[in-house]
Amino acid sequence: MNDNRRDSSFGPRQSFNSATSVGLPILNTNVTIRDPRPVKDKTFQKALIHNLVGFLSQSGYPHAISVKNLVQPTNKDFQDIF
Repeated sequence: MNDNRRDSSFGPRQSFNSATSVGLPILNTNVTIRDPRPVKDKTFQKALIHNLVGFLSQSGYPHAISVKNLVQPTNKDFQDIF
């Protein structure tokens, strides 16, 4: 045997595969988070659509955009916006 080996100064290796080994809490996936916004309210939806049309217009959105287009956007409208 070779007695000239040096001992590691770092100690045992720790695994970082679990959330607890890095000090983070484990998230409970059974928690239901309720959106506080009234997303089903038509007035709220109209206000958001107007805000989005204004934002897209000011940002130089290259396609024709209107409130009517965003009430029921097509897949293409949605993809173009995002």
